[in-house]
Amino acid sequence: MDLAKTLIRSVARAFYETRHVLVIDALMIHSALPNEDLAILLGMQQKDLRKLCAKLREDRLLAVHSRQETREGLVRPINKDYYYIDFHATIDAIKYRVYHLTKRIQDAYKPSAEKKDYYCPRCTAQWTQLEVLDHVGPMGFLCHRCDAPLEREEPSADASSGNENLVKLMSQLDPILKLLQQIDSAIIPKNDFETALSLQVPVQRDEAVNPTRQTVPIIEQISRPAAVKGITQTTLQPLEIDLTTG
Repeated sequence: MDLAKTLIRSVARAFYETRHVLVIDALMIHSALPNEDLAILLGMQQKDLRKLCAKLREDRLLAVHSRQETREGLVRPINKDYYYIDFHATIDAIKYRVYHLTKRIQDAYKPSAEKKDYYCPRCTAQWTQLEVLDHVGPMGFLCHRCDAPLEREEPSADASSGNENLVKLMSQLDPILKLLQQIDSAIIPKNDFETALSLQVPVQRDEAVNPTRQTVPIIEQISRPAAVKGITQTTLQPLEIDLTTG
């Protein structure tokens, strides 16, 4: 589970705003939190918290479980939202996004055609290194068109910049890729809502400022169909068929 937590925290810090990181860190510490408690930890209104968590929920970095609960003095039950992290779903989402991100980076800096590193100063013909390997003279590679010695073209500033950007981006992804490789060979326990709630670390409140309002979940009872009056149980008798020929 530590590998999963490290991965999710790394992704949050690499690609999300500080306030999103705080949400992830709070759930890592407390396991599962109702909307009200998470809002108190972050010092924000519950409505604003829902908007903040919508992005993380959309990206599957956190999950939301709603259940009906009741509180003393209330006639009607209330819907209470709990935030937690489903490790399996989140890891799958990270794998999907990292794969497409690395592919997009590689495609962006991939040359559209094979680069021709050698050019002829006499006839201006250009050649790839593979094309001139079989035509070598005392001065080096020779032009297939006019036999003049070829000169090597220096890489352009744009190409160098593109390669540097590619290296930089891949270096930023490297720790995440290594964690994903380790996770593939490890057993990550499930962390569904019931599991996360059982591991919950309660939020310490200042009861004078934010008093605790205890609620209890409503246990749904499965109703069994009642017997219908006027219908008595009958014993099924075998159906006898007499086939006669006329």
